[in-house]
Amino acid sequence: MQFSVPQFTDVEDKIVGPLTLRQFFILLAGGVVVLVVFRFAGNFLLFIIFALPVVGVFAFAAFGSYNGKSFGDLIVTGLSFFAEPNSFVFRKGEKGLAQVKRQEKPPKTAAASDLSPEEKLSRLHKLTYILDQDAKEEEQLLKEKYVHLK
Repeated sequence: MQFSVPQFTDVEDKIVGPLTLRQFFILLAGGVVVLVVFRFAGNFLLFIIFALPVVGVFAFAAFGSYNGKSFGDLIVTGLSFFAEPNSFVFRKGEKGLAQVKRQEKPPKTAAASDLSPEEKLSRLHKLTYILDQDAKEEEQLLKEKYVHLK
């Protein structure tokens, strides 16, 4: 039995005319902010001065991207940059300070890179065989033949 694999999953659907649902709601929020600015601005010149930057930010949020990242991705990346702890460590042999991110090291396990190409291939064949079996046959196979894969 063959299954079709979905393609173009990163492309959003156009829901409201030529706009995606995300773009529509961003522009709607921008319109509400501009309406509030218009309501509280004393005259038309003051309205234009405050409304143009607001329109620019919301238009960039809806349509723009920087280095292939959308505005939302840029916000998340920026917040995670400021939220993660960084430490600057001076090392005598190097020029200046080296930035080191503090991260807990995961416990070392038997990595796949430690295996020889033959062992990787044999494990791949075993896994392929196991995945192709029915559930009962899989349990029996694991008990009988491949006990050392635990």
